[in-house]
Amino acid sequence: MAIDKVTSASITTDAVGPTQLNEASNYDFTGTVTGAGASNKPAFFVYKASSSNQNISNNTATKITFDSETWDEGSGFDLTNNKFVVPSGEGGKYHINFTCRTYDASSKIYSVRQQIYKNGSRVSNNEFYGGASDAFEMEGTCFTHIVDLNLSASDYLECYMTCKTHDSGDITILGDTNLKTYFSGYKLF
Repeated sequence: MAIDKVTSASITTDAVGPTQLNEASNYDFTGTVTGAGASNKPAFFVYKASSSNQNISNNTATKITFDSETWDEGSGFDLTNNKFVVPSGEGGKYHINFTCRTYDASSKIYSVRQQIYKNGSRVSNNEFYGGASDAFEMEGTCFTHIVDLNLSASDYLECYMTCKTHDSGDITILGDTNLKTYFSGYKLF
């Protein structure tokens, strides 16, 4: 005889049924749950310390240097060369953040372009415009990008800035104890 509806009597004792699993309850699992969530690693957070200001020339794409590391899960960030290199076997989609604090004592900032470079070529940028006062400071403006990095561990990311001023003067990228110039990222999947 065929069963036309599920009843407690038709469910085996090791099956999930209304008496074995209450969907309104919270359960603590003691075993291993697989396929749920991600570790979001590798991950890194580097910054420019308060003693490491960097001058950049007017209208010139300049690689930003970082001198301090808060964390580097997976050992992918190379502080010597100021770039994130994909660890072996860790290719995929990455969420990247880049923030810079710029200061200009007299040059009157016209525009600032934050740039993410992948393997030496720009893949994304964020441009914003400043003011015309004699002493102008732009607090860190966060730039976020999702980038696809190769599984071969040869891909790398770097941060660049291009600043234009009204009088062609240099701009200073400020290091800061409040972490207003930083580069961070983590693997999404």
